[in-house]
Amino acid sequence: MERLSQMTAAPLHLMDKFRQELLTILDERRVPIQEQQNRINQLREQIRQEGEGHLDAFERESQEMEKDLLQKMEQLKEMRHRASLIRRVFSTMFRTG
Repeated sequence: MERLSQMTAAPLHLMDKFRQELLTILDERRVPIQEQQNRINQLREQIRQEGEGHLDAFERESQEMEKDLLQKMEQLKEMRHRASLIRRVFSTMFRTG
């Protein structure tokens, strides 16, 4: 669960990375504006791809975890049903009176 939480925060870290890189690019006054624009566009694309990758990985992992949890819930239901049957048999066998 902790890993999934970290995975959801990863795109937010990328947004911060974009902001920091953007400030760095804009601080370079000697670089022509067109080149700065190109670098910003490349950075946007890179951040978008990384973010999509993080979100895709989150989706895959969360689906696997959900499937596993659903299987465990079914197992738990079966165990509770068996325990209920055993309780009835037990109470019938050892009924007082």
